[in-house]
Amino acid sequence: MRPAHTLEMVCVLAAGLTAPAPGHADTFTATLGQPLREVSHAVELRLEDGVATYTVRRSFANSGSRHDEASVGIALPFGAAATGLRIRTAGRWYPGELMERERAAELYRELTGLGPHAPRDPALLQWVWANEVHLQVFPVPPGRTATVEYTLTSPTRYVNGRHVLSYPTPVGGAPLASPVLRIYPEDPTAPITVDGTLAAAGQPVILQRLEAASGLEEELRVAGASCISSVVEVPADRPVVEGKVAVNLRHTYVGDLSLVLVAPWKRRFTLHDRKGGSDNDLRRTYPLALTGEDRGRSARGTWRLVVSDHA
Repeated sequence: MRPAHTLEMVCVLAAGLTAPAPGHADTFTATLGQPLREVSHAVELRLEDGVATYTVRRSFANSGSRHDEASVGIALPFGAAATGLRIRTAGRWYPGELMERERAAELYRELTGLGPHAPRDPALLQWVWANEVHLQVFPVPPGRTATVEYTLTSPTRYVNGRHVLSYPTPVGGAPLASPVLRIYPEDPTAPITVDGTLAAAGQPVILQRLEAASGLEEELRVAGASCISSVVEVPADRPVVEGKVAVNLRHTYVGDLSLVLVAPWKRRFTLHDRKGGSDNDLRRTYPLALTGEDRGRSARGTWRLVVSDHA
């Protein structure tokens, strides 16, 4: 650990792949156990010639008594790649350098005081898998913040006359800030919709946090699938007689998808199980295969639809 914060700054952007670690939301760890948290997560999204460029600026604060490292697993938007990194100190930005993964990790160790060179303040951004990168920032000084900025680039998906993009958001009570998104389309008059709500170009939109993962979602991730869920709260205490689920889901190659509805009494109803091959989108109503044990139970509680992608 370094006793003081210096003004010299080095960033490292690493390339290379390791073993898969599927996921759909960011994770956060304070390496040395200090009370670190993310205090700002700003995203500027620009669209041009069918390419989306995300400029992401994130700040981490340390309310503890020691220097610590912010370690962040970053879930990438669909089809995105990390293309830039820089870190800020004393009002100046210091750019990163793209290099082979093992060399980047070695340099990071050197710059944090674990090697023969004088300690500096690095940030390391490295590929983990096709849909995830890992960010390390050291130090986050006690009583201060550390700020990094990275760039993601991805092609847009064109569906039914619209460009479709995604951006992962935090889950549950993780010590991560909700992303604040500003979108700048190539055509400033083009309509923008975020999670089904119209948004104005250049105006801030706060992306809502996701519900904490259910046991089913954790099982799917362990099995190597990425997944997301939608929750409906039913307030009425009425008996279940029959059930239907209307699904309107945009996705390429529906043969990669599974849809499972989890009832308040933990019963799992499989609605769609990797059928349909290369067809696009799911728009249909699924009847629930209720048994005698299901009928008569109270409908009140949380109903969770879990969609998993097994590509």
